[in-house]
Amino acid sequence: MSKINALLSSKSKPTASKTHYDTWIAALQKECNRQGYSHQVVDGVAGPATLAGCPTVRQGARGGITRLIQQRLIAWGYPCGRSGADGDFGPGTRAAVRVFQQKRGLTADGIVGKNTWRKLLGL
Repeated sequence: MSKINALLSSKSKPTASKTHYDTWIAALQKECNRQGYSHQVVDGVAGPATLAGCPTVRQGARGGITRLIQQRLIAWGYPCGRSGADGDFGPGTRAAVRVFQQKRGLTADGIVGKNTWRKLLGL
């Protein structure tokens, strides 16, 4: 029995899978499809296809994807300026992204690229 326990404990432990539905993820998948960045299944579950379908977003961007980024940041305690989630990636949103990136050990450039998307998606 001790050999079995030793063998089992030497194997890597399974991790919780991220298979729960998230309405924010579904909205992001739908918006990325609508804007032509992807043609992914809208299943509300973040994964490689979701990440691949997310564009780089920076100050000056406007629209639904920017609004979704702002909503996520605000929900997690990173205010995006007086206008809140208005879909306009202005200085307030850039500042919020930079603080978010710093707190997660990323380069704090204020640009939502692949590494920042990974953190926003929980990957």
